[in-house]
Amino acid sequence: DKINKAAEEYNEKVDKVKEINHKKSVFLGTLEGDNFAKLSFFGTLCFAALLFDYFVNSRTLIWIPHALGTSVSVYVFAFIFSIFDGIIAVLASGLFAKNMIGFVNQRRIWLSLLWSLGAIKAILFVVFIKFELKDSFAGSNLMIFIQLCFIALIYAILHFAGKGIYYSLKTLSYGFLIYIWHDPNEKKKKNRKGVIDLDNKISLYKFNKNEVYNHFQINIV
Repeated sequence: DKINKAAEEYNEKVDKVKEINHKKSVFLGTLEGDNFAKLSFFGTLCFAALLFDYFVNSRTLIWIPHALGTSVSVYVFAFIFSIFDGIIAVLASGLFAKNMIGFVNQRRIWLSLLWSLGAIKAILFVVFIKFELKDSFAGSNLMIFIQLCFIALIYAILHFAGKGIYYSLKTLSYGFLIYIWHDPNEKKKKNRKGVIDLDNKISLYKFNKNEVYNHFQINIV
């Protein structure tokens, strides 16, 4: 029984490596050539847009801590709302629709919400400028117009490139798993203890090591 348990624990680790490798291969199989390059570009573009969105949020949401009577920094709320914008952009891409009708419906609903948030943010931004920067050059009509165009550009990028966020995060997550499980040195470290435990039990019960490995189909990786 102890030999069985040790063998099962070791095989479980090996199977985990194979499972992650298979999922990674399937995922990368959906990204072919220029499509992968395009999605990577869109992902980078979206993250840049969300970074600027964060700075816009830090201005337009400055009233929230005061309204809620909290000492939480406005930058925390700005970060949360930027994450929220990113999630909506991914949903608005229609990526999770099961058919064409679902795709159209998802695009319509989530894009409407995305642009509604953009419009609200633009209004709040103008209010912020008018009250806080009214006597400076940044509060001039020209600068207000330029900054509103900038906000519109942010949401236009999120409108068209939301799918890139999902694929970029997915790629990064597999990269993280690959770093943990697939690096040869790291993988050997993780499996070494299981191998040592198994070999110790084989020696303790005086079993033939090769027979045990063959019986449980254990391959050293």
